[in-house]
Amino acid sequence: MTRNGLTFVRSSILFLFIFFLKIQYSVAALKSEGDGHPVNALGRFGRNTVWNQYPSESLAVMAVFVVLIAFIIVLTAQNRKTKRAGETVREKGEMTRFLYDLAPEAIVLFDPDTMTIVDANASAENLLGRTRAELLSSGPSLGYAPAQPDGRPMGESIAEHIERAMKGEMVQFERAIVNSRGDILDCEVRLVGLPSTKRRLVRASYIDISGRKREQEELHAFKALVARSTDAIGMSTAEGVHYYQNEAFDRLFGDIGANPPETLYVDKDEGLRVFETIMNGGSWQGELKMFKRDRTLLDIFLRAYAIHDTEGRIIGLAGLHTDITAARKTEKDLQEWMRRYEMIVAASGQVAYEYIVPTGKITWGASMVNVLGYSIDEISGGFEQWQALLHPDDKDAALGALARAEAACSYWDETYRMRHKEGHDVWIRDRGFFIPDDMGRAYCQLGMLEDVTRSKKDAEELTFRNTLLSTQLEASIDGILVVDHHAKILSYNRRFQDIWGIPAETLACRSDEQVLASVLGRVADPDSFLSKVRYLYEHPLETSTDEILFSDGTVIERYSAPVRGDDGTYYGRVWYFHDITPRKKAEEERIRLHEQLHQAQKMEFVGRLAGGIAHDFNNMLGVILGHLDMIMDGMETGHPLYAELLQIRKAGERSADLTRQLLAFARKQIASPQVLDLNEKVGGMLNMLRRLIGEDVELAWIPGRHIGSVNIDPSQVDQLLVNLCLNSRDAIAGVGTIRIETSAVTVDPGYNTNQHECVPGEYVRIEVSDNGSGMDRETLSRVFEPYFTTKDVGKGTGLGLATVYGIVKQNQGFINVYSEPGQGASFKIYLPVHGGEPVSMTEEHTDFEKIRRNGTILLVEDEPAILSMIATMLEREGYTVIAAAKPAEALSVAETHEGDIHVLVTDVIMPGMNGKDLAAMISGRFKGLKCLYMSGYTANVISHHGVLDDGVHFIQKPFAKNAFLKTIEAIFDGR
Repeated sequence: MTRNGLTFVRSSILFLFIFFLKIQYSVAALKSEGDGHPVNALGRFGRNTVWNQYPSESLAVMAVFVVLIAFIIVLTAQNRKTKRAGETVREKGEMTRFLYDLAPEAIVLFDPDTMTIVDANASAENLLGRTRAELLSSGPSLGYAPAQPDGRPMGESIAEHIERAMKGEMVQFERAIVNSRGDILDCEVRLVGLPSTKRRLVRASYIDISGRKREQEELHAFKALVARSTDAIGMSTAEGVHYYQNEAFDRLFGDIGANPPETLYVDKDEGLRVFETIMNGGSWQGELKMFKRDRTLLDIFLRAYAIHDTEGRIIGLAGLHTDITAARKTEKDLQEWMRRYEMIVAASGQVAYEYIVPTGKITWGASMVNVLGYSIDEISGGFEQWQALLHPDDKDAALGALARAEAACSYWDETYRMRHKEGHDVWIRDRGFFIPDDMGRAYCQLGMLEDVTRSKKDAEELTFRNTLLSTQLEASIDGILVVDHHAKILSYNRRFQDIWGIPAETLACRSDEQVLASVLGRVADPDSFLSKVRYLYEHPLETSTDEILFSDGTVIERYSAPVRGDDGTYYGRVWYFHDITPRKKAEEERIRLHEQLHQAQKMEFVGRLAGGIAHDFNNMLGVILGHLDMIMDGMETGHPLYAELLQIRKAGERSADLTRQLLAFARKQIASPQVLDLNEKVGGMLNMLRRLIGEDVELAWIPGRHIGSVNIDPSQVDQLLVNLCLNSRDAIAGVGTIRIETSAVTVDPGYNTNQHECVPGEYVRIEVSDNGSGMDRETLSRVFEPYFTTKDVGKGTGLGLATVYGIVKQNQGFINVYSEPGQGASFKIYLPVHGGEPVSMTEEHTDFEKIRRNGTILLVEDEPAILSMIATMLEREGYTVIAAAKPAEALSVAETHEGDIHVLVTDVIMPGMNGKDLAAMISGRFKGLKCLYMSGYTANVISHHGVLDDGVHFIQKPFAKNAFLKTIEAIFDGR
């Protein structure tokens, strides 16, 4: 009843009361007039009152009055009850609205018949970025994105879902929603029908699960990274029970069930010590021996770590096994790719509740059965029952937080455990706020419970996996980068940052484009590098391995593979970067050593060939040249045969020169080095060289100043210049120029030369260059090979440059060649500087004079023709010659000879005894005996006999008669 109604009732009661008195007075007056007794204004209720005199009329009036009074009383009571009921309804409506707006999920109510929204809470406004008024003017599609997870048209699927909801079923599905800012959000939608006698309604709640989706993508990326790990990863519980191994582990050790962990260690005690160290809270890393799946031995670098739960307790251990067996042998790193762990994140349940503080009553939402398994009737015990269900370890913290929030009448957010109906614990996130009463005290709490058990476990698992992955990434020797399907950086390790030298602020932006821009300056070919990256991003399913050359010479092996889920969904890409610069340098060094060995083998082969033929060939040449000299010595130059004999002698000399060239190439020619001034030596050869190269080719001589001296056989300098100038002349078609230039050069360890065996120091450089046809790369690579020539058949032996190479190496020098087709060639010879004073090349020598000599010579030669020729040659000069064909014969003659023997002339290599030993045995018999050794063998054959030592007389076969006689004369004269 309204306030105006109550006023009307009260006025009516007063009027009736006055009216009743008026009636009483009127009746009394009438009676008094009839009886003649007057009455007072109010009348009297005594014995003589009207009431007594007229009972029937008074009772009727009195009854009417009583009825009116009773009616008024009933109306007043009803009005009070209605007022109390209205206040209760208003209070309930306000609390329901608070609860509705407090819900974290977006909730809308819509009419399924008209498909119009009739109400929406604050969370719906926040989720969609639209006001409640804007939502009420739209349909329940709420800006659904065109592309939906189930692939069905939105209109078709929503109608089906509404029909199921109106039948009493709670319908749950996922939808992609576009908010007012254009962001696409993945939402979990729940539809519940709300039957009403007046109007059918559907309650739709929307929970943003975009974060969960992103976590799934990241976890899939992590899973792929771990799956492709080059390290074998195994995990076990705190009790030592093995429960996980990745693909690399399986490949390396096989099924752990078939090979229990303790059998993998060669030293089982060592394996036990590692386990104990980890379980005591430490970590372990180092090398140890383990068995491969086929029971062969492996060198393993093990990194083992304890796995902790969120409270710091050790719940297991993880081991990262790197196979370093191949690295110990070949310095190559075995790359196995890691696999990521899969994490399942489930949506949490939510329950709305109302808690009345004064009474302790709690009203739970119907979905409480989904969280704790209790029906509404079973969990109606209020605050006391809620306390009883709290986990003992969480009760004090939860009650304390609730008391503080209640005292401050503020918001509260607490996570604790409650006992499920089936006996297990459920992690609960409880959020709510207190509503004060008129006195400002907490009267009612509205809140929302959420089952976060799965999220809690997922968070712990994610923390564990992230810790494991982070440890694994940082322990890797490879630089690792993981990007998502939009090329946004998900993760990277320190090694990746170190390899590329990327600033931390650049990586912090998480943009792969910015990272690419920052590293282009480091690579030698930026265009090719960037092209490959973009190609792989455009072809997400391709795998690639290639090498990247940095500007500073560093070589990086790059491997990239897609990250895909079990259903084939592309989540991103993993990049691995491995520094293979040491391996490349080792390969280059191996190739260089192989080429150097190959070149040495070729030279050794030619040397053995030359040494094999030198002795017999030189002996034959010696016989020919010796007899020619003796024949021509007594023949007039006008004799008819003189010219023919001269040609024969020139042919013999050319043959001897050819042998010397072979020996020079093999660095086995017997040389007589002298300290020379190269400028003086080259200057003295210019006229001969000009005649040699012809008038069409100009010879330019540019001597250097203060170049120093070199120690070399003068005849070898002749060979160097002649061969180089002839080579240059043949490269010039028509008119051209040959330049000879000398200079002083200091070679330090960083000197640019293609001769790896060069020794740093001071050198004299003699350069012979021309402007001829030049050489291509292939010709340059073979230019010093024996018998290699680009000339026509019959026009070159292929030994000229080989001889140059041999002479240079024999004198501890090196040679560089620079040439390009059409640009001429330049040969630069480096000879070590010698500190001695040079011998003057202009010193005059007297010609050999034919002076009759007296003296006895013991001649020992195992080749009869040589023995006869030398004996005749010496006897013609007046010497007394005792000839012996064998060392034994020479010893016998020495024993029986009565006179003196002044000089022993002996071959070095002979059957039964060498010349050095023979001389030692005979010298004791003849005081002052002098020796001359001769040989046709190469220097390496006779050098260990001591006949090449300083102060020992030696002559190389074949020799000219005059040269031999001059040597004999010098020995007799004591020179």
